[in-house]
Amino acid sequence: MTDVQLQLRPELGRDEPIDDTRVEELISLTQKEIFAYSNFLNQLLAQQSAIIDRDITHLTDRTQRAEECSMLARQLSEERKEIMLQVLAHTRPCKELATLEQVIPMVKSQYATRLKELRENLIEVLEKIKQTNQRTAFLLKESIRYVNRNLQIIGQELDQSDSYSTDGKVHKKNQLPVIFKIA
Repeated sequence: MTDVQLQLRPELGRDEPIDDTRVEELISLTQKEIFAYSNFLNQLLAQQSAIIDRDITHLTDRTQRAEECSMLARQLSEERKEIMLQVLAHTRPCKELATLEQVIPMVKSQYATRLKELRENLIEVLEKIKQTNQRTAFLLKESIRYVNRNLQIIGQELDQSDSYSTDGKVHKKNQLPVIFKIA
């Protein structure tokens, strides 16, 4: 047993033991949260594909679904944090930030093992979401750069178009085509 576990376990003896149903509820909520974040990750990956394919309809649909998944995951996360605070209330009366890492040493070993696995899974899926968001940001920046460059090309073409003088005569500009300016 670690020093932290030794320090926390005696305090449990002074209060009633942590209710197994609360710990099981915490495990269930954490599983649901991981599932919701996994769905969110899948939507983000689908967004990336839509960006690459330049499919605006699919991108819009996936963005809406990603927002729904994100809202559900945040709601489940808040519920999980509330239960963790309730579990930790047995050892700490203050309402500081509760984490799974703080709860794990305070529960029965069978629950502790499962919570450790869930914590690792949650960390893994959140890291994947972070990486996916970074790749999506890169793709969007490159898409914007591409669009801006195309707008510059079109703007240069418009600047080179024929113009009319006050007497109605057409003035042709003798300039190199845009393709030569770009190269």
